[in-house]
Amino acid sequence: CQSGDEELQLQATKECRKLLSDHKPPIGALVEVGLVPVFIGFLKNNANPKLQFEAAWVLTNICSGNSQQTWSVVEAGGVPVLIRLLNSTPELAEQCVWALGNIAADSLECRDILLDHDVVEGLMPFMKAKNLSMIKNVTWTMSNLCNGVSDRHWSKIEAALPLFAKALQYKDEEILKDICWSLSYVSGGTKDRIQAVLNLPEAILHRLVELLTHLSPSVQHAALITIGNIVTGDDVQTQTLLDLDLLPRLRKLLSHSKPSILKDTCFTLSNVAAGNPTQIQQLVDAKIFPALLLLFHTVSFEIKVEATWAIANALSNGTEEHVRYIVHQGCIAPLAEVMLEADLTTLEAILEGFEHILKVGEIDQFFKGPAHYNAYAQYFETPEMKEKFAYVLDHCGGRISVLRNVQQIYTTVEQAVAKMNALHAEAEDSLDEIII
Repeated sequence: CQSGDEELQLQATKECRKLLSDHKPPIGALVEVGLVPVFIGFLKNNANPKLQFEAAWVLTNICSGNSQQTWSVVEAGGVPVLIRLLNSTPELAEQCVWALGNIAADSLECRDILLDHDVVEGLMPFMKAKNLSMIKNVTWTMSNLCNGVSDRHWSKIEAALPLFAKALQYKDEEILKDICWSLSYVSGGTKDRIQAVLNLPEAILHRLVELLTHLSPSVQHAALITIGNIVTGDDVQTQTLLDLDLLPRLRKLLSHSKPSILKDTCFTLSNVAAGNPTQIQQLVDAKIFPALLLLFHTVSFEIKVEATWAIANALSNGTEEHVRYIVHQGCIAPLAEVMLEADLTTLEAILEGFEHILKVGEIDQFFKGPAHYNAYAQYFETPEMKEKFAYVLDHCGGRISVLRNVQQIYTTVEQAVAKMNALHAEAEDSLDEIII
């Protein structure tokens, strides 16, 4: 490699490339003998495109190694040279994109260096490429660059989003997956970043929602993560996706075979249920709650917790009619079961949901008149439920909010039971008088 003969340099670089294509590539050995600066020097030889291409290929493989090996390329000044060669022949440019993608995949520090050297501007022309292989490399590289992008570099990513996201029109699974992951990284930040995704053309957003029913679970999951991030935004942002027929697709995912997709679907629905009453009504209309409650018979506890949040949020944020509907669907027993093993935050959400159920029962009692009692109290009066609440009190670590919530629940229940007993006694007295 260090010969002055370019033909020998080319042959030696090819041999290195072949060595690095082995299933156990000797990346460390090449780095240790100081060949990285040599290969970067070959990249600068514009008079020998073949040598440049082979050198770029070798550096791509080196950058697929560990962080120390990747850093050796960065430290030797490889980044600006690779970016400059994006303006070279199509074959060499694609190899450089691949190398840059490997560098971007390594660490946040490497991504910052790439973005400091305006890598996005260099990649943007290739986002319109006709070559499917190039599109694959660009989308993968952009996916890495979007991961954890700082505020300092956000404007560069934001400027590229509309052009980059157009590649959602492709049918290739890898391209779709990488774009969806890119959008998930972007939308996983502030409301402003969520809005940047929502500002994309409606056709792109509609395509994103459509991908929830893609044949590939990896594409489905990447699209789901993005959508799950978006619905953590405000109600207006959430409604944008609801208006694109989101809920029927989410309901379909509730019967998916992959636990990770089930869990993230429940998470997404829990954030929709944290919205306004109109959005909770949309959940009702889409028959989401019966499908959620079916999960409690078959899925892991981890997924049950996410489903619990969807139901508890709806109980706390919905109207009285929504609460009646969800109770009628049979929510109390499954939530009480989860309550036994739930973390404190989930436990508090369940207890708050139970309080809302009992409040609606009190409202119903008031409007029915003095001859009626809180009908929902009977669900909490059974020996099984009392045993569950006793267990919760013993294992909540004296958490004041839990003690207060349980006390409030059973104060309401005891009042309802006293009223029920009094009504029964009155009825029996009346019956005795009639018999006498």
